[in-house]
Amino acid sequence: MVGADVSRAFPGLAIPALPGVTSPHKLAMQNETTPAPKKRVLIVEDDLELAQIYETLLEGFDYDVTTASDGSLALKRVLAQDVDAVLCDLRMPELDGDLFYSAVERAKPHLCGRFIFITGAAEDPKYRAFLKRVKSPVLHKPLHPAKMLEEVRRLLDGKS
Repeated sequence: MVGADVSRAFPGLAIPALPGVTSPHKLAMQNETTPAPKKRVLIVEDDLELAQIYETLLEGFDYDVTTASDGSLALKRVLAQDVDAVLCDLRMPELDGDLFYSAVERAKPHLCGRFIFITGAAEDPKYRAFLKRVKSPVLHKPLHPAKMLEEVRRLLDGKS
């Protein structure tokens, strides 16, 4: 999905131009001979409709996106293959986002700097101390798509 497709999928959504972000179509024209590998993003979200919205949006900006509906499934995916970014809800069935992060921290600690948490429960005392400890970006629901794109880009560019 490119430019116009993103607009059709999200009618009325105005996504401002982000510094350093070129549309997938322009990137393809610039790099016709040597396409850069797509950055892999894992979305861990139990709300399947939200996960699909996030996936559609990120794929529209040429990311290779995988989804998992809970931390258990996400852990299996991360153990099988590294990812460049993890967008992770905190409150989920099976394995909450904080416990998923802790499991990744033990198994593949190099991935811990690649998390962005998406939540409506950031003020819950259970998660507040965790989020303060890990110092990962936190996006609060309801989430503005442009903010998500900006955080993913910042993470992948190595800027915090």
